[in-house]
Amino acid sequence: MKAKKRKINLHNLFYNDRFLMFFSVIAAFAIWVTISMTAGTEIEKTIDNVKVNVDLENSVPKQFDLTMFGDTEYTVSVTVRGKRYAVGNLTADDIDVTAQTNYVDSAGKHTLSLKAVAKDDGADFEITSLSQTYIEAYFDVYKEATYQLETNIVTDQLIPDGYISEEPILSAKSITICGPATEINKITKVYARIQVDKPLTTTATINAEIVPVNEYGGTLRYLSVKDNAVVTITVPVLKVKELPVSVDFINAPKDYAASPLPTVVTPSKVTIAGDENYVDKLEKISVGTIDFSDIGSLNNKFTFNASSIKEVKFIDGTESFEVAVDASSMVSGNFKIDSSNINISNLSENVSVEIPSSFSQEVVLVGPSADIAVLKSSDIVGTIDISSVQVAQGTMTFPIDISIKNNNSCWAYGDYKIVVNIKTQ
Repeated sequence: MKAKKRKINLHNLFYNDRFLMFFSVIAAFAIWVTISMTAGTEIEKTIDNVKVNVDLENSVPKQFDLTMFGDTEYTVSVTVRGKRYAVGNLTADDIDVTAQTNYVDSAGKHTLSLKAVAKDDGADFEITSLSQTYIEAYFDVYKEATYQLETNIVTDQLIPDGYISEEPILSAKSITICGPATEINKITKVYARIQVDKPLTTTATINAEIVPVNEYGGTLRYLSVKDNAVVTITVPVLKVKELPVSVDFINAPKDYAASPLPTVVTPSKVTIAGDENYVDKLEKISVGTIDFSDIGSLNNKFTFNASSIKEVKFIDGTESFEVAVDASSMVSGNFKIDSSNINISNLSENVSVEIPSSFSQEVVLVGPSADIAVLKSSDIVGTIDISSVQVAQGTMTFPIDISIKNNNSCWAYGDYKIVVNIKTQ
């Protein structure tokens, strides 16, 4: 009878100390042989994004006061050859690529040859090639010059119908341009340019691009704005609207609050332009204020200048408004007030007011004839407001505010004043 073959169990082998020792020795030997065969092998490696250094200190261009303009950041790919252990971990920081400026002795574009070396003098590898062996660079004398700015708005339709635009406003009138002297000397104009992609319905402030151009309108190279100054263009946009015209009244008797005196304003309608948010709220436009003390029974005509209204602009040529207030249905009467009819308001504790006992003032009252006919001088009250002026000891003149007792339809026509004696403590 044949004996059974014994199967080899790998799992059990790795729990056998003698086997593990034998296996470790064989594995270590295999690794050593592999490294020995490959570590000394020469290989090539390409290192990307190696920075090109352009050192102008103590250089030929420096002696001619030349500065490099345009691109100043260059990179190249460098191919190296050497033992695997020497080049395997090389990076861009291990290689120095320098642009040679020895022959740059005049303004213009120059070709600078590139030289690459290992930063470590003892490095054990060879640089075999560069992705490019030269760069193009522009040199010139640095110059600054200041120019007046002109606005340039690029758009298909700046302002839609129903709106108007005023002259654009520049945040600066001039700008300093710096760069190569050759290009600076070609500048004939400098534009502040904005691009407007959609019609404007409100005032807009936009950062402008500064564009120097030559006499043919062509753009120039290597120029910049000194100190990166920012220029904006404000485009004022106003909404257009036609509105009826009105006037306001002050110091009106109560009866005329709901039923004003007949008033005609010429012109009665105007075309205005203003900020959209403001104009949209307007149903009419008041062109001035009339004090009832200025309204008599005849010839009540007033003039208001359109220029005094700052909130909107009149774009239909209107310069002034004539206002006629019809008080022809009213009559006037003359009355007198004396010191007994004068009241004092806002009197402070350290101030005393002496009204001359001889004071007498004629007052003209205007109103419906039936009301004027029954009024008496005792119905008239004059009030002086001490707080209306800066009080000082001595004689002072104050305006008199005239009111009428138990009457809502009559008013005092004209201005009245009184001289009083002030004493302060």
